[in-house]
Amino acid sequence: MALKTENKTANLNIENYMQAVSEEVKSINGVSSMSGSFTDSLPGFKPAIKGVKLSEDAGRLIVDLYINVFYHSNIPRLAWDIQKQVKTRMEEISPAKIKEINVHVQGVEMPGD
Repeated sequence: MALKTENKTANLNIENYMQAVSEEVKSINGVSSMSGSFTDSLPGFKPAIKGVKLSEDAGRLIVDLYINVFYHSNIPRLAWDIQKQVKTRMEEISPAKIKEINVHVQGVEMPGD
């Protein structure tokens, strides 16, 4: 994926980028796993990394994260923490600008399941 940054075009290795985002999300306390989106079951829509979708709008990245959380997690706080940590991590590994990070909670799991 090529994105325009302030002074140049940034070429991203999308799979590595998505893997780094996925690992960052899974390291956050309260996230039980990455989940697929509704398009995963459609032919030709299988994402490279489960639970992470990247798109681009006017040279800025839009990140959609599909997660499962543990029961008793404070979901609004967890979503805020995920957005903050993912944005920080993404800025460390790429000059691409972030437009938005959307967190989609797909399910709630009991610890130990």
